Amino acid sequence: MAYDWLAKMVQKVFKHNDLITSHFALTLNEYRLILYAISMINPLELAETGTLQVEVSRFCSFFNLPTNDMYRQLKNAVLTTMFKRHITTYSDQFTNGRMRFNFLEEAHYHDANGQILIVFHKRIRPFLYNLNSNFTSYSLEHIARFNSIYSIRLYEISLMYLKQQKSHQASVKLSVQELKNYLGIHNKYSLYASFKQRVLNKAISEINDKSDIYIAFTESKKNRAVHTIHLNIKDKFKMIDDTWFDETLKV
Repeated sequence: MAYDWLAKMVQKVFKHNDLITSHFALTLNEYRLILYAISMINPLELAETGTLQVEVSRFCSFFNLPTNDMYRQLKNAVLTTMFKRHITTYSDQFTNGRMRFNFLEEAHYHDANGQILIVFHKRIRPFLYNLNSNFTSYSLEHIARFNSIYSIRLYEISLMYLKQQKSHQASVKLSVQELKNYLGIHNKYSLYASFKQRVLNKAISEINDKSDIYIAFTESKKNRAVHTIHLNIKDKFKMIDDTWFDETLKV
């Protein structure tokens, strides 16, 4: 148990902001695996190659997951389903600013010792290695208890804006469609009420309860329909008092 506690304290995710705002759809455990592997990368390394080794037992312990069926799930993920997942990234590093590629270039699953070997796709490596600007970092522990991938994605996006504004609080306006794109559900929840109830409210509640930031939001309408979400983000550990959060919720 001492090892797991220490690992949670030191494992950090470093991602270029163009990767934070990329569009993709993964299952919760697939994304947990991606982030767990990223947390093993030294973001200052110049090399953009290398195999990352994930022990399924430690992965399960970190995220407090039962191991009963997780070996089979992760084996199927890395050998089958994750090679069908694509990520679309908008970045000035690419011609015309847009590129679509897979997350993984190579993956191996060892039945004997429950180990997964991962090699990230060559197109994604520049967003994980040699990071010296325009990136966001966070402790993997802050999202370890999330039970929704939407919570993780909204947390990452919100934290990015918080750090970009170089303050303990930040405000950002996003259209509903833009936010849905970030969350990987651009063609789902055509009714805003369903999106708000099933995705937005649940993600914000989980973030506020389990992470190191608070999020409150208000809505703006266009032609009688909610068009824009105003996110108000606060670093919990730098909050002077609770009045900011309480007053925001009253708006």
